[in-house]
Amino acid sequence: MSPEEFLNNIRQSSDKIASAFERRIPLMVGNAGKSHFKSNFQKGGFVDQNLKKWKPAKRIGKAKGAKGQYGTLLSARNFLYNSINYRVLPYQVIIFTRVHYAIVHNEGLRAGRGKGFKMPKRQFIGDSAVLNKQISEIIDKELSNILDL
Repeated sequence: MSPEEFLNNIRQSSDKIASAFERRIPLMVGNAGKSHFKSNFQKGGFVDQNLKKWKPAKRIGKAKGAKGQYGTLLSARNFLYNSINYRVLPYQVIIFTRVHYAIVHNEGLRAGRGKGFKMPKRQFIGDSAVLNKQISEIIDKELSNILDL
C-alpha cells in the first residue's frame, strides 16, 4: 500500500467514525438508555453497579383490587414508566422524562402531601455503571465495524 492509499484509508475511516458519532451511535445509546431505565421499573430498583431496591409503596400487600397488583412506581397506565424517552442531537443523546413529579420519586423530595411528608428516594434514572459499560460496548462494536477489526 502506498502512502497516498494509506492516507486515503485514514481519511475515509475518519469520515465514517465522525458520521457514526454524529447520529448512529447516539441513536443506539439513547435506545439502550431508555431500555435500561425502563427495566428498573420491572426490577423494582435502580441498577448502578448492582440493584438498589426501592422501598416498597405502602399500598403493596395492603390494597385490594387493581391497586394491589402493581409494583412500586407502576400502575395501570404506567404514565411515569412510559414517559422515559430520548432525543438525539449531533454527537449526543438526552434521556429524559417530562412528567413533573418524576424528580420527586427519583431524588426523594417533598411531595406536597402535607407538612413534613417526604417521598422516599426511588431512583429510576441517572448515572449507572452498568449502562456506561453497555455504552462503551456499543461504541467499541461500532468502531470495530468501521475499522474492520
